[in-house]
Amino acid sequence: SAASDVYKRQAPLYHVRPDCAPILILSGDREKELYGRYEESAYFYRLFKLLGHPDVTLYELGGFDHGSMCAAAFPLAVRFIRDHEKK
Repeated sequence: SAASDVYKRQAPLYHVRPDCAPILILSGDREKELYGRYEESAYFYRLFKLLGHPDVTLYELGGFDHGSMCAAAFPLAVRFIRDHEKK
């Protein structure tokens, strides 16, 4: 359907390029997260690496699920932003 095609074109996977801004990917624990979510994030990360993106980082936040990962994710995100503001 046309709606399905629009949805697919908007998926992050179709926007992987080596010249994107620095990227931070945060995922909950693969055993606590929605099934397959970590693997999707790892695939997304791998595609950026294969295309030669110079600054992509993936963290799996052990012990946290999608709803509880904010406590671990926020400090990582703030540090990532601050580190990249200097560049």
